Amino acid sequence: MPDVTRGRFGWMTIAIVFTVLLAGAYAVPIANAAAPDEDGITVPDGTPEELAKFINQTRRKRVRSLAEYRQKYEAVLKASDKILAAKSAEEKYTLTAIQAKLSALGFLRRLARNPTARLKRGKELRSFAEELKKDKRKDIQTQGEA
Repeated sequence: MPDVTRGRFGWMTIAIVFTVLLAGAYAVPIANAAAPDEDGITVPDGTPEELAKFINQTRRKRVRSLAEYRQKYEAVLKASDKILAAKSAEEKYTLTAIQAKLSALGFLRRLARNPTARLKRGKELRSFAEELKKDKRKDIQTQGEA
């Protein structure tokens, strides 16, 4: 029997075959693959502190597709809105929510599937920035100017 490990492509061939066999053993058939929820990531109800923690965890979450990326930033956007709607939120959580919302709107605008959706996200981003500029707190005004 010839020694297949010698020669120009011997080891490479063995590595490729091994990789294909290993990948096939762990592959999930597409029909059995779990589909993401229609709503995406569930945003919890909680205190501004808990929501800020959720935002930070969600932003660090790795995603595998554009759909998951959209879901991730939609969840960040919803959590940010919940913090901003809370009247009792500390300023540090409010600032976290503002920065997260600005970031999420920017990402979602870039990820929009069509020009109409892109324009809608752009308008949301501009109107939110204008709203921030009108706030009486200086730290929040500067967020709208950035």
